[in-house]
Amino acid sequence: MLQLMRSVHFTFIFCISAAFIAAAPVAAPAQQPEFDLRHIDFRDDGTATLSGDWFFSHGALMSPAQAHASYMDNSMSKVAVPNSWAAHLPTNAENPHHAGYGSYVARVRLPEGVGAKLMLDVLRISDAYEIYWIPLNAPERAWRVAAEGTMTGPLMASHGHKGHSLAMAEDGLMLINVRGGLTSDNGIIQQLRLFHGTQFQALVQTERLIIGALIGIVLIVGSVNLSLFVFHRKDIATLVLTLAAVTLLVRMILLSDMIETLFGLEWRTFRLRLEYANSLFLFWTAMMLNQALLWQQIRNWRIIVGHGVISVLGILLCVFAPLPLVTQMWIGAEVFAVATSAAILISCGTAAIHRTPNAMFFFACWSAVAATAAFDAMTTSYFIHVLQTLHIAFVLGITAGTVQVGRRVIMAINRAEFLEEERALLQKLHQDAVDTARRDHLTGLLNRQAFDDELAHAWLQHEKDDSHLSLILFDIDRFKAINDTHGHPVGDKVLRSVADLLSNTRMRKSDRVCRYGGEEFAIILPDTSGEDAFKVAERIRKSIAGHVTGCADDLTLIVTCSFGVATANANQPDDPSQLLEQADAALYRAKANGRNRTERHEMPNAVAVTTDAAQSA
Repeated sequence: MLQLMRSVHFTFIFCISAAFIAAAPVAAPAQQPEFDLRHIDFRDDGTATLSGDWFFSHGALMSPAQAHASYMDNSMSKVAVPNSWAAHLPTNAENPHHAGYGSYVARVRLPEGVGAKLMLDVLRISDAYEIYWIPLNAPERAWRVAAEGTMTGPLMASHGHKGHSLAMAEDGLMLINVRGGLTSDNGIIQQLRLFHGTQFQALVQTERLIIGALIGIVLIVGSVNLSLFVFHRKDIATLVLTLAAVTLLVRMILLSDMIETLFGLEWRTFRLRLEYANSLFLFWTAMMLNQALLWQQIRNWRIIVGHGVISVLGILLCVFAPLPLVTQMWIGAEVFAVATSAAILISCGTAAIHRTPNAMFFFACWSAVAATAAFDAMTTSYFIHVLQTLHIAFVLGITAGTVQVGRRVIMAINRAEFLEEERALLQKLHQDAVDTARRDHLTGLLNRQAFDDELAHAWLQHEKDDSHLSLILFDIDRFKAINDTHGHPVGDKVLRSVADLLSNTRMRKSDRVCRYGGEEFAIILPDTSGEDAFKVAERIRKSIAGHVTGCADDLTLIVTCSFGVATANANQPDDPSQLLEQADAALYRAKANGRNRTERHEMPNAVAVTTDAAQSA
């Protein structure tokens, strides 16, 4: 029993001692915020960030003397930097976004003799700020490092992404007075960094080169896709890529503070609203671009329209709502961005499972963009100085997409050209077949079927234009005797000889020369009067009569032809068959009157006379 009591007593004493030991650090005074950078060799391109605990006070501007006294007294509360002071200030119904002044104080210990060569890189402090350096042992020699924006009076926002020289700073306090009021994110929003001046200038120059290259690439990508869309509008991905390039170009301009630089700091509110609206529009463009890249079309319009409606509502909020409310609700846009990325990746993954061409390639591109976006969100938002990693990934992504779409469009154009060539060839073959069916196989002239078609067409044009239409019919004189005396092969040579002579005769493009049947030929002369048609017939008759046809080595023939001419005018005849009958009657009259002559149908009673003469012949 005694032994048990000793054990309990020992355990109780041990627990009490352990409790005092554990409580001892809590009771110790809190350590003052300090950044000891003396071990960093800034001359050898060393850098340092001032991220961590700082003393913080909200409500009024703090003078250097007050900041030194408060630091030495350890009478200020500590907050993490970078951060918005709305995260650690109590709720205030009268000032929900804690607009006003905040002061940050921390000790910074620098290597000796390098202060004049150091640059303090300020990415974003909302909305106006001033920075003081306070020597720790001589606070009366405090000096102002920088002042951006207006600390009193009407609020004029500061420029972002500024570099400030620390001059002769070595060991002392850094006081940063901040004025906030335009947005809900007030305070030191991005981390402060220290660079050697040479390295800082090199970073700025490198960044300018990269940004210039990215802008050039975006302009080229946009121009190429716009050209592809003009020449091949069937692939909507070219138009969406153009839209994405323009949207990304606008975003890069907005984030570079170029608008404030060109037009003045009073444009910062407009620039912020446009920046948020542009981000929402970029989400919608990415959603639409994914479908266009995968399937060359917008496959699911319901998703695109629904996503677009949400984007439009968000854009309207960015444009018309108070800016502090817009920045406070931006967490919703970040959730929207995550949902958009997830939907895009799921869509690409599903397409890859179904073996959609290039689906895995686009899945890899979107995965890289999502990874860089997550990297920017979890670490710093800037790759070098003001350049975001997401910008580089997105530019490379749309460039890779442009290459794939360009290949796709070129293949489609080549395929279209091939199909067009095939269609032209088929049309030519069809036309050749039609021409073959319309041609007389012996003479090569239009055959009787073609003659009927051409006469009907010429008649319709004659009625439409109320113009003259003339028809010439002629045949070879005593052709039956040629066949009976020399044989049909010689007769065929005579027919071909006359046909060749007709083909080489100068005619108008609208004139048609046909083999009407046997040894008989026809010539259709649109928009030709009777007198002109008679002259044409006489010219051809004389040409034939003066032509010698070689039929064999010891046989040559000179043939003559008889011509009949008829002309349709506004009064008569009434149809093409009557015109044909009139020309045929004139032909028989020419044969009855001695052959090798041209007769023209002129009087109604001439038909009967010619018919009687033909019958007597």
